[in-house]
Amino acid sequence: MGKPSYEELEIKIRKLEKKLDLYSYSMPDGLEKKQTSNSILIIDDDESVRTSLSSYLEDSGYIPFTANDGKQGVDLFEKEAIDLVLLDLRMPKMDGYDVIKHIHKSSPQTPLIVVSGASGLQDAIETMKIGAWDYIVKPIQEMSTLVHSIEKAIDHSDILKKKQKAEKLLIRSEEKYSKLIETTPSGFWQVNTKEITTAVNRALFEMLGYSREQMIGKNVSDFVFDKTQKIFNGILSDSSNSVSKSFDLVLETKKGEALHALFDAALIFDNNDKVSGAFAFVSDITENKKNHQLEAIIDTAGAICHELHQPMQSIFGSIELILLEMSKQDTHYELATIIKKSIDRMTKITNKLSNITKQETKKYVDEIIVDIGKSAVKPEK
Repeated sequence: MGKPSYEELEIKIRKLEKKLDLYSYSMPDGLEKKQTSNSILIIDDDESVRTSLSSYLEDSGYIPFTANDGKQGVDLFEKEAIDLVLLDLRMPKMDGYDVIKHIHKSSPQTPLIVVSGASGLQDAIETMKIGAWDYIVKPIQEMSTLVHSIEKAIDHSDILKKKQKAEKLLIRSEEKYSKLIETTPSGFWQVNTKEITTAVNRALFEMLGYSREQMIGKNVSDFVFDKTQKIFNGILSDSSNSVSKSFDLVLETKKGEALHALFDAALIFDNNDKVSGAFAFVSDITENKKNHQLEAIIDTAGAICHELHQPMQSIFGSIELILLEMSKQDTHYELATIIKKSIDRMTKITNKLSNITKQETKKYVDEIIVDIGKSAVKPEK
């Protein structure tokens, strides 16, 4: 067996290189390996161009797909996950202009690079207008120029895709936020730096008796009893403090009724960390205010009754002693008896007021008022 010829050695070397390439694909992470992540669709009616571009791009680490006319290229694009398209302009069935328009419309983030023998400046301008990213004239003198254009286009496309994905996530989170705000039982009130209403939820405008349209664009002072009062002024005037603040405010409903509200407010910052407005969650505390007022009245009444209890007991005891020493025929006996009964009734009322609990307030308040009214009426002789 003779020595192998130069051609035979070259073939063996090529086969060995292919085996090494295949081995490099299966190497564990952390070791150098050939990257073949991006797919490229080559659309050209010239078979030699398709073959040379396909071989070169495959050797450069890309996954090539080929089509021999525009129609076949569009069909293949719709079936496969293509990262970039290389195409000629002059092709049968469907020319490059129509291919660019179709792909750019369905997938605007996919880069399209024209590789064409038509070297007119007008062709380059027109293709850029309808969606092409670059224009390279055939024959390609330096393949590195093509690879550089491909890498630049794919990098830019990746950035756009990531931006688009981030925008979708932002829109989705904003939709969830808006839904959460709209369905919360507390009122939501958002304003700009001039305290003009920019957003409200259903709970708030129904709380005040307005529609959403009647509140948007209006100054918050239009919805308070004190029209000169700045609702968010305390928090908007201190942009250095990003901590939320709570405060009470008397709002005016559409019917002109007073509504006591608790505001939990916080600042809104823009992308430059400047204050762009404020928002607040609003709770109707009107009933709580009424209950507190009633409790204050009851507490005051209880204190008064406590002070009256001792002297009334003394008066009651003194009247009993007087009645014991008087005969029923005495002219003042009947008057003393009336005084005793009145003191006895008032003692029972003061005892009830003194012992009443907060839970029993609403139950007994009407009864107490009636009893007091009866006691104030002069009994008939």
